[in-house]
Formats: sequence, structure tokens, C-alpha cells
Amino acid sequence: MLAMRPTSCIYEVSWAAHTRERLGCVPCGYVEKVDTEKLFNTAVTAMLRSLDPYTEFENLQAASDLRENVAGRYGGVGLVIAVDRNPPQRVIDTATKEIDLILEAEKPKDDSIGPMASTLRPFTASAEPIPQRIAPSPSPPSPSQPTSPSQRASFPQRGKDPTGIIVMGAFEGYAFDAGMRVGDHLVEVEGRPVANLSPEEVKNMLRGPPDSQVNVAFIRDGVDGLQSVTLTRRLVRVPNVKLFQYLGSRDDGIGYIQLSGFSASSFAEMRVALRWLQQNAPRAGLDGVVLNLRGNPGGLLNSAVDIASLFVPKGSEIVSAQGRSFVRVAYKSTTEPVLDPSVKLVLLTNEATASAAEIVSGAIQDLDCGVIVGTGRTFGKGLVQNVEALPFDTALKYTVAKYYTPSGRCIQSVKYSEGGVNMADASTTTPNEDTQGTPTAPQENNNGPSTTDPQSRRNGRRKADDSDLRYLSDEISESERKVFKTRGGRYVRDGGGIEADVKVNLPKTSPLEITLISQGAMFDYAAEWSKFNEYRGEIDSQIDDIYDAFQGWVLERVKSGKIKLDTLYASQLNDLGTLLKELDRSDQSYTKAVEKGIQQLREDLAKEIKNDFVRNAKELKLDLADAIKQRYLPDTLRLSQNLQYDPMVATAIKLLQNNDQYQAVLTPRAAQRSLKADASAQTAATPAAQDTALSQTPTAERRPLRQLIFGLSERVWARGGGADVFPSEAESGMRLPALSPSLPGGRQVLEQTSFVLADADR
Repeated sequence: MLAMRPTSCIYEVSWAAHTRERLGCVPCGYVEKVDTEKLFNTAVTAMLRSLDPYTEFENLQAASDLRENVAGRYGGVGLVIAVDRNPPQRVIDTATKEIDLILEAEKPKDDSIGPMASTLRPFTASAEPIPQRIAPSPSPPSPSQPTSPSQRASFPQRGKDPTGIIVMGAFEGYAFDAGMRVGDHLVEVEGRPVANLSPEEVKNMLRGPPDSQVNVAFIRDGVDGLQSVTLTRRLVRVPNVKLFQYLGSRDDGIGYIQLSGFSASSFAEMRVALRWLQQNAPRAGLDGVVLNLRGNPGGLLNSAVDIASLFVPKGSEIVSAQGRSFVRVAYKSTTEPVLDPSVKLVLLTNEATASAAEIVSGAIQDLDCGVIVGTGRTFGKGLVQNVEALPFDTALKYTVAKYYTPSGRCIQSVKYSEGGVNMADASTTTPNEDTQGTPTAPQENNNGPSTTDPQSRRNGRRKADDSDLRYLSDEISESERKVFKTRGGRYVRDGGGIEADVKVNLPKTSPLEITLISQGAMFDYAAEWSKFNEYRGEIDSQIDDIYDAFQGWVLERVKSGKIKLDTLYASQLNDLGTLLKELDRSDQSYTKAVEKGIQQLREDLAKEIKNDFVRNAKELKLDLADAIKQRYLPDTLRLSQNLQYDPMVATAIKLLQNNDQYQAVLTPRAAQRSLKADASAQTAATPAAQDTALSQTPTAERRPLRQLIFGLSERVWARGGGADVFPSEAESGMRLPALSPSLPGGRQVLEQTSFVLADADR
């Protein structure tokens, strides 16, 4: 979408001149050499960060990745790769051999002892001989052409644990069809060892001209020897429609489509999926369609408009956008819908359904073309960004407008205001420098509000030494939300995402489940299982025995320190201990009592988390089975099998099979009752009850978090003069991390691992 640019050229010129005047002397006059590109990126990033979380400068790499994401395609081999935390010994051996070659090449010709020799330590290689390489390595550099520091940095240093590269995904039609699988440990790319290379470096090695080939050597758990495959580089199209099929029996006539994003190719993919469902419908015809938008982060506005046009009447307004310098534009459907109006439609949403996905959801809801089945509200991103190309293949992504659904509501859930520092309020001297420019010792300031006080930040008052110069944000309160009407007269509200017409309460992710997944326990155990077992087409009949073995494996790794059950609360517990110790530093016995209490709290939390093995066995078994299936099955088959465990899909099927119930949801009277009931529930619920970290499971089944956190010894409690010295659960920050959807059954999981998409981030 194109946006209007500011037309004040005078201001632009003066701003640029002002910037050059202020900063131009830094690169040449600073006491140390300055990386001007890094300095520029830092300055621009900090400046734009003060506006909102979506306005940002895209450097060369980021701009390239953004273009690939928007296009929905890139050149490569179809692999998703990440750092291998547990590389096989073969990977370590090849890296060690490469280091030896480099170090040998860098020795002086006269074999004199160089300055590096004294820092090297003996290295004992594995007794297992290194097998013959599948392809010759590049010749080691000659002494006359020494390796550069950047080249040497790619290889492990003596005494450091080496890492490798592991496959996290193999696309069907590309690397998967060539034989690559999730969990494969890459050893070499074109004969060059990949140990201690970053995913970005390996990504660049896998890239090349279209139709060229690249040889990849890898090790697979449970398979002897070094494997090798030749991959052909192609234009890889990343599908946004991950799956389309019929649910249950085809005679039921209920189709299913899972849409993961809105790129330039999404509309064509959706059209193909709908046509396939229509062409393969039973004699009675297509009765209903389930469109899964859970976890869909959005994408292109035009793509959202095109996809909504597949379902809404011709001429309907789908969305409008308007900003300060962005003249209101209304986007309407210009074609007849592909889906017949008589076919029922259900959209699946959750808290991670955002942006363009909310445009589609809002249009379907406001035009009464379908029913929203979800976990509550969607993300609530009602802002439009424009991407403007800049010199040197960089780009600027900035917010230009807000969008509005057909009923006129903006579903943006957070108000952003400009942060940063006003020069009138900023001191020209730093806190550790006097007015004459002479450095002074740091002084403790026990008077006045802290510069990092949350209330001060909300009020926009910052001091020059405040390093947090980000945008200011406030959630839109319930009292600020306005009521609108759909085309059929149902009541809907703005300011908080798209609210589900039918709400499904899913099992919440337990602390144990989050802990195990965030530390890669499921993935790692799937590797262990693959070493000693054979996958024979199904895993469900064996899952009870596998789960029992998995519990023992986890507990052993907890004892060895490889898995930490208190990882969710480690930083908060440390902060709590520091806070309590500050109450009386002089009393050593009190300090020891605090340490003992905190340690006891860690142990109590670990015990509670272990109990989740029983309380949440069903969900953990699903995760474990899915982790194993990832190593053997294509994504489409694995996703299809997981649908049988999805309660939201089951709810959608029941709704589509009951026409009276489906129509009742779309009637204004039922919708009005639902809205009033939801508003009453929101008013009755206290913030403390909503924010309690472990309130996800009934109190009768789980010890209250307050009892665990604040159940320290009486001595520690009394030392502070009573309960008032302890922060509330909300103030102490003892909450579960933010969640995002990726578990079987539509549940949520913490995302902490960064991946590199087959030669391109996405």
C-alpha cells in the first residue's frame, strides 16, 4: 500500500543539516575509531523506537528479508536451520581438523615460535578416526594469504564448546523431497565444515544461482554413517496456505483451510484451496468451511482485501484506512465471492491473530458473513505501515494510518505516544560530570522519583540519563471502548481486537510444558528416541510407554543441570532475594535466612512444576508425539493428524453441523446478550485475578503462587515489619512469559529459539 510522504522539503533539508552539524564531527574526531554504519543504525533505530514498535529502519539484510517475506518466495533449497546445541562428535571432529589446517597455514615459514604458541593448549582428539570427506575441502590458506579475522572467528576457539547447525524444517517439494528431515545435523556444505558457523553464514553457503546444485553432508540420529544429498537451488515459494482438506468424512461437506500469513501469493493460494474444496465436494455440495487464522501475524493490506473478497458480497466495504497525512481510502470488494453465500463459514482466531488477519476477521464479522470461534480477543493491531525504499538497498517501515472495519471501528488495543527526550528538559551534562566538564564520582541519589519509575515514563517525563527512550504505551480501557453495529444489527466493540462470537476455553499451557519446550527438551528427546527406535507410521499406540521413559530422562537431566525447572522464575527470584537483603545488610544471619528462604522457594516451585507431569499428561503426550512426528512426516500430514486433537476445530464442526445454532449466533438478539454478558464479566474480574501467573489451573489442583512466593521463613517476614514489605504478585513481575501458538490442539507455547529460514529469515 502506498502512503503519502511529508511535503515539507524545507524541514527535511534543515533536519538533515542539523543532524550533520551535530554528529558530523564524531566519525573523524572521536577518541577511538568509530564504525559509522553501526553508529548510524544505532541512532536511527533509537530515534524510530521512540514512536511505536512497528516503525523501524531496515538495514541491508533486514530489507532483503522483508522483501522476501512480502513476496512469499526466495532463492534457496527449502531448509529452516538453527544453531545445533548438541552437535554429534563428527561435527566437532571436522571443526577441529579445520582449525588445525588454519593454524598450520598461519605458522611462519621458518617454523619459529610465534606469539600465539604460548596461548594454545593441547587438544586430545576423539579416538574415532575421521571418515573420508564426501567432497574435497577447499585448500588451506597459504602463509602468503593468511586468513582474515572474520574467517578465523567462524571456527571454534580452544577450550570453547563447539556448536553446529541443525535442520528445524524441510519444505515439501524442496529439501524434504530430496531426503532432508527435521533433526538432521549438518556436517559440511560443499566440503566446508559448518561447525561454529552461524545460521546466517550457512544460509549464504546454501544460496547460489537458480538451477545450480549444492552438496550437503549430514548425520541423522539413528542412522549409521555420514549421509550426503545434492540439493538443487530453486525459487522457493513459501506457502501461506499450510493445509486444506475435508474434515471427517468428505460426505459431511466441511472443508478446512489453514492460512499462516498474507503475502503477495496468499490470495492465489486461497483461491486454489477453495476451488479444490468445491471441485471435490460431495453430491450434496460444500456445506461449510473452517478458515484457521490462529497465530496469523498478518502481512499485506491488499492481500487481506483480496482474500476477504472471496467471502463477502460484491461492493462491500472491507476496510478503510486514514492517517494524519494519509487521506481516507476505502477498500471494497470488486468481484463476486468465490464461496457461495449459502455455505457456512467459521473463522478460528486467538490472541496471536493480528493485523491483516484481523482485517479479514473484522470484515467477516461486521458483514455477518461468518462466525468467529476463538479464545477471546485477537491481538488488536489496527495500524498500517508503509515500506519506503531508501538508498543502499535499505528501507524504512513506518506507521502511516489506522484501519477501520466496515462498521467503523478501529480494533487497535494499545495507544502509542512519542517517547524520547525533550532538549528543553535535558541537561547538557551527564550525571557524573560537573559544570566545568570535570568527571566526578557517581553519587547515590535517594531523593526524588527514579528516572525509571513506570509512572514517570507514562507521564512522559524523562531525564537525560534515562537509557529507556522508547515509545509510551497505554492499553485502551474498557470504558473507552465504543459499541458499533454489524450489518445485521449485532453489537460489536472497538479498541480491543476482534472478539469471538463463540468462545472456546482451551487448556492452559502449564509451567512444566513451557519450561520443557523453551529448553528444547521435547526436541532433544525425539532425537534420543530416534537413535534406538524405528518409526513405523504411527506413534500414538506407543505414547504411554514413551512418556514414562521421557519423564525419567527429564529428571536425569534436571539432576545433571541440563534442564532447569525454575527457569521461568529465576530472574524474579533473584530480584526478590536482592530486595529482601536490602532491608538489612548489616545482619549476616538475616541475609543467610533470606538465601535459605529463596532456595527453599526454588525447591518448592520445582516440586510444583514436577507435579505437572501428572496434571498435564495429556497435553505433554501430544507435544512429545508431535516432536517425534516432525522427524518423519511432511508438515501437511502431521498438521492433518493433529486436527483430531483440536477442541476449537471440534467446536467449529459442531457449529457448522447445526444450522439453527449457527444462524442463532448471527442474530442480533443472541449477539447482544453475549456482549452484555462479556462486559459484565470484564467488570467483575479484578486485574489481580487476571494477572496472577499460575491462576491458569484451579486452586484446588495447584498451590497458590502467593503461598509459594511469599511463604518464606517467619524471620524474613518479620524483619521487614510485616506483609507490606513484599510486593504484590503484579508488582513483583512473577508472571508467565508471553505466549504464542504452535502446539497441537491450538494451544500456546513460549517462543525463544530463533531460526533461519532456508537461506532467508521469515
